[in-house]
Amino acid sequence: MTRPSDDVLAAVARPGMVALGVIYAIVGLLAGQIAVHGRGGDADGTGAVETVAEQPFGAWLLGLLALGLLALLLWRVAQTIWGDPVGGDRAKDRLKSAAEGAVYASLLASSVGALLGRGGGDDSDEQARTWTARAMELPGGRVLVALAGLAILAYAARTFWKWALHATFVDHLDRSRCGEDAIRRIRLLGQVGYTGRSIAFALVGIFVVRAAWQFDSSEAKGLSQSMQEVAQSGWWPVLWVAAAGLVAFGALQVALGVYRRID
Repeated sequence: MTRPSDDVLAAVARPGMVALGVIYAIVGLLAGQIAVHGRGGDADGTGAVETVAEQPFGAWLLGLLALGLLALLLWRVAQTIWGDPVGGDRAKDRLKSAAEGAVYASLLASSVGALLGRGGGDDSDEQARTWTARAMELPGGRVLVALAGLAILAYAARTFWKWALHATFVDHLDRSRCGEDAIRRIRLLGQVGYTGRSIAFALVGIFVVRAAWQFDSSEAKGLSQSMQEVAQSGWWPVLWVAAAGLVAFGALQVALGVYRRID
């Protein structure tokens, strides 16, 4: 099977990254609402889709968002099959692309469902409780849930170390398309964004581990309920950082949609 041309890949990758940026920015704004009020709409992908649907001309906006997510999904499928000259073409890189493609497929399904009037589907909180309950029913399920939570925490730590602290995403920029000043701004934007994203993953991981510790699947929380619990605790400043970071991460995706190398 022949790899599509760089022009074709760019045509699907760039609008896809912009669509992803819109979703992350909305999730960050919803997280900010939780930080202010201690509660709010679902601060996750499903909540972002529903927020778009509620806006004036929501159906048109949702249609554009769905097209962008479809483009992003196709790009991840291409990366899974042929690898990515920029992000890597080793087995682990292709596996990561496949996993991300599955996430984008879920977001696309939520967008299409909302567009057809069937709602955005289960939110991250319901999914977390459902999968945790199912895992706990398995032999050694409590250990499996604990390991899953620790894996999420490890991923959060790796994200912070690689992307926020060392800003390796800068290596993916097309320097012929942006100058040094733009690169510095994108670097700062990305470091803030990946810090917020790392915190978001860490919150989910902590509550999954707690669910295993207490042997109670209801303690497992998705991103939205994790943030609501943090907002009502003494750790609420962490939520402000996460909210601002998620908005910044959304802006980073838009910037990458313009300046990322494809070949």
